[in-house]
Amino acid sequence: MFKFFKRFLTRKRRQPAETEVRSPDERLNEVLLRARERLDRFLVTRSRESGLIKKTDSWSLVKTSPGLFRLEAQGLSVLISTEPFLALKDGKLNGLLRMSEMELCRALKENGKPAGFFNRGDELPAASRAVLDGFLGSDQDERDPESLPELGDLLDWSLFDLDRMISLNSANTLALVLIRSEPDVENLLRGRLSSGMKRMLVQETEILLGAGSRPELNPHTRLRVLLDYEDALLEFRRTMLSYLTRERLRRERERTVSTVKA
Repeated sequence: MFKFFKRFLTRKRRQPAETEVRSPDERLNEVLLRARERLDRFLVTRSRESGLIKKTDSWSLVKTSPGLFRLEAQGLSVLISTEPFLALKDGKLNGLLRMSEMELCRALKENGKPAGFFNRGDELPAASRAVLDGFLGSDQDERDPESLPELGDLLDWSLFDLDRMISLNSANTLALVLIRSEPDVENLLRGRLSSGMKRMLVQETEILLGAGSRPELNPHTRLRVLLDYEDALLEFRRTMLSYLTRERLRRERERTVSTVKA
């Protein structure tokens, strides 16, 4: 009897050591994949480039261009814009540029190149900005230093600057950025995170996936939910701009001091 209990207790003690413990990276991979799958199921308007999105007995929604839709019903035809967009068709730049009337009137006072209108419009998505840059080429004015940088710009940052900028963001913002960033940017950011930070982001993403994160269940929370990823991306890019602006001013001050001392 004693030998039986001895073998039983030994087996129980060994069990935890035999249980596979997943690394923070593996756990982060899993929760990010679940979050992306949930977003993809919700964002049905992005499932196709153009064409009919949905048709019911009383209305239909048709996607005509990236970010542009047409709602049709009996006696009704209305355009819906979700974002500004630009596209090349037959060598001509087409699209939808959104800006306030104040900014439009300011653009009218500029008699230079049409790029001034784009600099005053709402921030273009990365794909549309690439189309614009390629179309304008050498005729494009230098990018406004106060315009928001793209996530892809991080690939050209020094690791020192990248680490400092990452530390300025909340775990909530970082989790949403990782969920929506391209693989090269995601890998870059994850490569700068400690194991402890990765575990924190796993917990944050699990919260985003939980039912309790729905705004109607927690209306007073200041944290963003999964569907608020666009706001998180915007905040992250603003942090990038703030960091770049601060560093530019610091370098200018250092040059001024060096000139005076010389």
